[in-house]
Amino acid sequence: MSDWVVACTTNTEQEAEMIKANLEGAGIEVCVLPQQDRMYVTTVGDLAVIQVMVPAESLADARAYLQSLEPGEPPTV
Repeated sequence: MSDWVVACTTNTEQEAEMIKANLEGAGIEVCVLPQQDRMYVTTVGDLAVIQVMVPAESLADARAYLQSLEPGEPPTV
């Protein structure tokens, strides 16, 4: 995955899966990388970050597509 980059981050698996489905629907390859610690009911900080990753050459397309979905809320990088 050395040529993959973070398109956005989120704190919930549901949001990450919705982002993944939208990007795949747009023809963009995507991978979700959770960093949540499943030993605890709640996690905070870096342990709650879920990275949505795309190939480096698709980054601009992925971010543009995500911004078109929610123009008022750009994805977190």
